[in-house]
Amino acid sequence: MKNLILFICFFIGFTQCKKEKSKNTSKAISLAEIYDKATKQKPVESYEAINKVLASFKQVSYYQLDKAYVEKAGLIPSLYAHRTFYIIKGKDVFKYLVGTFRVQDFLPDDEYAKKNLENLQAGHTQYLLLDTKLLYRFLDLLKALKAKGYKPDFEVDDGFRYPTFNDKTGGAKGSLHTHGMAVDIDIADVDGNGKIEKADKKIILDLVENQIIKDKGGVGRYPWSQTVHFDVRGWYARWDKQN
Repeated sequence: MKNLILFICFFIGFTQCKKEKSKNTSKAISLAEIYDKATKQKPVESYEAINKVLASFKQVSYYQLDKAYVEKAGLIPSLYAHRTFYIIKGKDVFKYLVGTFRVQDFLPDDEYAKKNLENLQAGHTQYLLLDTKLLYRFLDLLKALKAKGYKPDFEVDDGFRYPTFNDKTGGAKGSLHTHGMAVDIDIADVDGNGKIEKADKKIILDLVENQIIKDKGGVGRYPWSQTVHFDVRGWYARWDKQN
């Protein structure tokens, strides 16, 4: 019966269902969890599976983007005319894209995201620019952690940031985030000892620097925080401070 209720919630809209949840429920079921129960989606654990998820979204060229979005996002032809964008609508944001990390984890946390979550049934459009190689390296990291007995206890802080959103959030000028080629992750209890420590971050850094990215991309270490940046620029780059 519980699964049936969740299934009905998924199709008639989340807002009303959230109001009617049992008072005995100690923890609210998130929209994403409702989606998971309704779709029974599985973790994305191969390059082929990543490609399949991406192929489920309509792709458009720069010149097919909504003109108002292009202007607001600060996308200029000289940098983006050759790029392809994915159209993300409504509940698409909850799809697993790599491992159990979702499409929404790699989208800007902006007004478009807020508008979409306020009315998922309306199918508001968001645009995602993402280099497939970045997702492959992200998956490589998840697999490397598992092989060593660690868990992927971290969150994606930033994936794609269009230029004006990048400026608003204090990103570096020309950041690879604006080209969908970089990700920032905030690291928690990777070693599973119940504490969030520098040792957890060191596990990630060692893997990213020596096994995952090596000399094929950039790694930002940010020593004062639990954040690690990595990107797929194609050549070696390392830094300890925001540049």
